[in-house]
Amino acid sequence: MSLYLDASVLVASLTNERRADEARQLIASYTPLDIVFSSWTVVEALSGLSKKVRIGDLTEAEFELLSAQVETLPHKHSRAPVTEQHFLSAMQLVRARETSLRAGDALHLAIASDFSLTLATFDEVLRDAAQRMGVPVAPTIR
Repeated sequence: MSLYLDASVLVASLTNERRADEARQLIASYTPLDIVFSSWTVVEALSGLSKKVRIGDLTEAEFELLSAQVETLPHKHSRAPVTEQHFLSAMQLVRARETSLRAGDALHLAIASDFSLTLATFDEVLRDAAQRMGVPVAPTIR
C-alpha cells in the first residue's frame, strides 16, 4: 500500500526536528513511487518551513533550499489530486466534533481515505481519527 505523508512527517524529514530520523527511516522504507503527495501537503509543508524561519529555527537560505525541494516532490513521487469531494468529506470530518480534527488534517484524512493510502503522521489527533475511520496509519517509533 502507498504512503501518504502529511506535513508533520515531511517537515521533520527535511529538518532537524526531534523525530527527523524516524521520518527519514519511514520514507526510506518505501519506493519513491509508493510515496504520495497532494498539493495540500506541499502547502502545509511550506507553511511549516516558513514558521521555522519566523521563530529562528531556519535561515532564509535554508528555507529557500528546502522549499525548492518540497515544491518538486510531487513531480518525483505519486500525486493525489485534491478534488471538491475531498473538501466536502473534510467538512463532514470537522463537523464530527468527536474527532477534534483541524481543517487541514481533515483534508489529509479525506485524501488518504479516498485513495486507500496508508497515512503517515506524527499528529496524534489525526492518527486517532484515521484509526477510527479504518484508514491505515504507518507505524511510528515512540
